[in-house]
Amino acid sequence: MKHWISGWGLVFCLMAGAQTGPSVEAPLGGEFKVPRLLVTSQSRVVFYRVASEQTPGVMSVYVNGSYQASLQRGAYTALCLPPISVEVAARRVENGRDVPHELEVVNALVLKGGDDVFIRVSEQSNGRPLLQAVRADMALPELVKTREQLHTVPRVPQAVKCQDAPVKADAPQADSKPPSQVKPRNITLSGDAVFPFGKSDVQTISPKGRRLLDHLIDRIKTEFGKAGRFKIDITGHSDGIGAEPRNLQLSRERAQAIKDYFVQGGLKEEQITVQGRGSQEPVASCALKPTASNIACHKPNRRVVVSVKADAV
Repeated sequence: MKHWISGWGLVFCLMAGAQTGPSVEAPLGGEFKVPRLLVTSQSRVVFYRVASEQTPGVMSVYVNGSYQASLQRGAYTALCLPPISVEVAARRVENGRDVPHELEVVNALVLKGGDDVFIRVSEQSNGRPLLQAVRADMALPELVKTREQLHTVPRVPQAVKCQDAPVKADAPQADSKPPSQVKPRNITLSGDAVFPFGKSDVQTISPKGRRLLDHLIDRIKTEFGKAGRFKIDITGHSDGIGAEPRNLQLSRERAQAIKDYFVQGGLKEEQITVQGRGSQEPVASCALKPTASNIACHKPNRRVVVSVKADAV
């Protein structure tokens, strides 16, 4: 049975059987770098495994039944395709066991022009592969320090050479869309993914936070630059641990730091507004005593929301 899914943020399971076979000690290439935005005639699919995963062996991934790569822990593979519907699959390969030719279940993935689709590859409790389509703001921090899997040759015939989209934010292009046709975006950034705990200035933004913000800057320029004018509202939120005046200050300082980073990245200062909401709008209910478990519980509350919309004026 096939399940149709879209590229952004949906979770799907790939119930390929716990296939086994010889494992491979695979050489790895360079570390993952945030890719530039694509031309609208292409889509990019990134499969990856986090380094902390405990599953032995490798996970082999397939597109339209054709082999792409066998991923070690802490590795990734990427390919560009036309914006079409494709079938993706995976199987686990382990030392000393045969690999059946058949994939137990295949899922269909709907690719949209210009989109990056991030797929986390892991294992379910029953030993079968699990593939999850992950939002960029979740995937990019996990991809930091992963390295490209290079030991085999991909065999996906539909794959094409990736082409970067031109980035222009200052003036409308000839094919600009009217502002009313550009959909607003609301992007929630995890505060813990961008800043160390308790920090809030632009100098303390973490390396993985910088990669995440660089990707977001490029996407804003490409998607909203076509509208000519756009507004960005950045709202900081904190957890409820500690005094509220300090939480309010911290949330606004984080929003300001992201604005400063956006301006450094080429976005216009006059188009960006910031505010801090402190702990007034929690998304998780947790105790306020500053214990390690409570700090972890409050992680969803430590966030920054970036809202982007075209400006008709």
